[in-house]
Amino acid sequence: MDALTAAGINQLKVAAHYHSVRTFDPKDDAFGFYTFPGGCLFDPDDQCFEHTTIRPPPNEIRRRSDSFGDLTSVATGHGIGVDAWVVCYHGTRLASNWPAYRIEDAYGTAHDHALCPSHPEVRRYFTGLVRNLTQYEIDSIDLESLGFPSVVHGHGDSYGHHKDHVIQNRTEEYLLSQCFCDGCRARAAKGDIVDLEAAEATVRTLCDRYLTDVGDTPPLSQLIAKNPVLEDLFAFREAVIGDQLAALADASGDVSLTYYLADASGYTPDSLWPSGVTPALLEAYVDRVTALCYTAETSVIDERLTAAEETLSHTVDAGATLDPSVVDDRAHWDDLYNRIERQIDGDVFVYNHALLTDGQLEWVAPAGTTTLT
Repeated sequence: MDALTAAGINQLKVAAHYHSVRTFDPKDDAFGFYTFPGGCLFDPDDQCFEHTTIRPPPNEIRRRSDSFGDLTSVATGHGIGVDAWVVCYHGTRLASNWPAYRIEDAYGTAHDHALCPSHPEVRRYFTGLVRNLTQYEIDSIDLESLGFPSVVHGHGDSYGHHKDHVIQNRTEEYLLSQCFCDGCRARAAKGDIVDLEAAEATVRTLCDRYLTDVGDTPPLSQLIAKNPVLEDLFAFREAVIGDQLAALADASGDVSLTYYLADASGYTPDSLWPSGVTPALLEAYVDRVTALCYTAETSVIDERLTAAEETLSHTVDAGATLDPSVVDDRAHWDDLYNRIERQIDGDVFVYNHALLTDGQLEWVAPAGTTTLT
């Protein structure tokens, strides 16, 4: 924390609930790869989870049962604010521990890396998680992977390389990622938004057509225009995510909610709808959004920041990276930083501390205002 303060860092985004990861940390005393199974990094309060059968899988970091709380306490003691980073439905350990709540595609295949938000138990779990985190001295709860998950974003622990090259574009990925689990069926049966059996048959037909041969797949919007049941299906997904966001907003109380613009492989507010996340829901239930700009392509950066600022009334933060494949040197970083900062009304943060060398850490805060994850 002394080093971060000296580097001009004034805010940390600390993992509180995260997916599995294997990372190479150049600053760790045990130089090399560090494997993290995912789960809960704080000491859970059982009362916050009394309305769900799901329990937070605990993780001890260097024998600390509440590493999140320890980091938060030390950071605030140094005058550094803390935001709690929460990965939602995407998590192999969580979904493997609670297989009844996994996403299930149109062919009946359940996927071990993700939970389906149609299940009330899943929504109550994350509501309890947010309520629990408000007990800590934090400024914000950051939500990642809040929309319906993709089937091609696995973090498996029983297989190696993920091979899915037959899926050639986003439309095919979206079709194969539509969920028809028991939770979706039970939720659909209670309302009149979608005929889920008809939607499942349509999705399977389209997958059979476009995933079994090489050729052009129409944009998702064209498929929806020709198959109205798909429009109902995406409206159903929006309703499910709306229920979750409403519950999270209520549970967060005075602690602000931030959302990462990254679901459904989209990075702008109007590209997230295949996952159930829409600008209307973000306007209604979150306080800030973060546009991810992990690229050196200035046109892409400009597009994402402009879209976020023009589509939403929220404060817009930006996420950047010092990945050597993106940022060449300090001068290049300063140019990117300045370009990003002048286009937003929020903060710039850098992903992430574990991946930075000590030399790169010195670049981070040219004006002493950058936020670091």
